[in-house]
Amino acid sequence: MKISNLLKSKQNAEWPRLITLTYNQSFRIPQSVDELEVLSGCAWITVAGQDIVLIKKQIASIPQSKDGVIISSVSQEPLVFELRTKATNLTW
Repeated sequence: MKISNLLKSKQNAEWPRLITLTYNQSFRIPQSVDELEVLSGCAWITVAGQDIVLIKKQIASIPQSKDGVIISSVSQEPLVFELRTKATNLTW
């Protein structure tokens, strides 16, 4: 199999994903997500009983959690963040 075909089969056209939330909105992060980066605003992430606050340009690894991971916008500025899977984190 050619390397280009192998790479195409591993890629998912849906990733990375940009999500925008406004103040007090929440979003359940899919279990396939490995990390996220805040592009604007302020995020409050709840995972495995812990709270994490992220601001612009900060990146968080997302651990697998049986209870899921929730992200909320906690600033007046819209929260824009990018969800990534390991397949989209490849560097060459």
